[in-house]
Amino acid sequence: MKSCKIIHKIKGTLKFCPPLYGPRLSINQIPKVTKCHKTTVKRWLERWTQTKDLCEWVRQGRPRVTTAEDDQLIVDLVQQHVDEEITSKQIQQELQHEGVNVSLRTVQHRLVEAGFNYSRPLSKPLLSEPHRRYRLIWTQSLRNYDWNKIIISDEKTIRL
Repeated sequence: MKSCKIIHKIKGTLKFCPPLYGPRLSINQIPKVTKCHKTTVKRWLERWTQTKDLCEWVRQGRPRVTTAEDDQLIVDLVQQHVDEEITSKQIQQELQHEGVNVSLRTVQHRLVEAGFNYSRPLSKPLLSEPHRRYRLIWTQSLRNYDWNKIIISDEKTIRL
């Protein structure tokens, strides 16, 4: 029966030490103590026996669609149009004119990585002409109102 020494559990990664240190536990006991899956424990033990190193390996991941120059171009476009409040869609169109074909989500991800916060503008309905007319009539009707009879606070309006 294989056994090893434990080790600590730091940030979800098992750290195993040589058999001289710590209690001897079997492969079936380690998952119970560390609250990890048995397969994970086996993987880390195999890595320890092969390399004697438990550093996390470099992960490959999907390659980036944009280059560092493209990312800088996105940031430059935002900084050029600060006063105009340029949208991600407009940035995407500008990039397509420059010959860089990226999606809208890619532009948004690059803006977040660069430290910009983006959000959709709040949409509020504009006043229609009848609403404006009613509002004007209402304000004109209250022009001669005796406002000394009303106390207004943050929470409540009190009529005397």
